[in-house]
Amino acid sequence: MTGILNRRAVFAFGNQLAALRSDDRPALSILMIDVEHLKEINDVNGHQSGDQVLTEVSELLTSAVRSGDVVGRYGGDEFLAILIGGEPSDTDAICERILSGMRDARFSSSRGEIAVSVSIGISELSPSENDLCEVLGRADHALYESKRHGRATFTRA
Repeated sequence: MTGILNRRAVFAFGNQLAALRSDDRPALSILMIDVEHLKEINDVNGHQSGDQVLTEVSELLTSAVRSGDVVGRYGGDEFLAILIGGEPSDTDAICERILSGMRDARFSSSRGEIAVSVSIGISELSPSENDLCEVLGRADHALYESKRHGRATFTRA
């Protein structure tokens, strides 16, 4: 539906990178991205509108990351992005592009235009780690903190 990697494919890609020896592996940042109030969008505007929002959000995410980075659907209203290489400031700039793009975007529905926002949790794979699950857990916790602090923002684990 969204034209991006599914959960299984993005996990396989991330785990391949995580399994590399730490001296051979580039820095990896994981973004967990939640589309705010998707259930409400589905309930009020219909599932077709919700599906359209997911498709357009996936396009926005894909255009916000760098060439070589990977965006995938995590499930439901959540997406993952694996950012390869770069510094924390690069990750922050990508998150700002995503948030800015979402603020500027208007999504069409049967009831008119709707504004949609996202919250983002960030976690980095440390040199001693080779398991994506722990990194995802930290990104999920950071995502929860973003939501707790007012949504439409990003938080680093």
